[in-house]
Amino acid sequence: MPLARHAPFKGNRLFPSAYFYFIGLRGRWWFGVQVDSLSTASRFMAGFFFGALVAAAVMVALCNAGDFSPFVAKLHALQQVIVTVLVSLVIVETRPLAYKTIWRERRCSFILDEDLGATIRGRTFGIPAGVIIGILIQNYVIN
Repeated sequence: MPLARHAPFKGNRLFPSAYFYFIGLRGRWWFGVQVDSLSTASRFMAGFFFGALVAAAVMVALCNAGDFSPFVAKLHALQQVIVTVLVSLVIVETRPLAYKTIWRERRCSFILDEDLGATIRGRTFGIPAGVIIGILIQNYVIN
């Protein structure tokens, strides 16, 4: 429910993090709308970076594991990427999916379903970025 005030916008006095302010065309009016997407957005970004970090670490570990394991040494590049994605999905998505499905009663009451969904989406979108980062790290180490 938007709140409209007929006063000029005078900076950020009492700017709570749960409000977005929209300035009118000439800067004379401002509208505050309370939203809860800041927590959801931060959970998405945290999940994205966590997924990228885990996928990059798994990619580097899998590429270097070829020296020790003959099974991993026989994998082609595309197969290494597929194994990296699958292992990263199992590592990263197990706990949030369990909290969303079977551990719903054990979940903290302050974690909303939207936040948990944003965490899952962020981790899922972070895994391809982590694979690319892992490939770049391997390219730098090899050259």
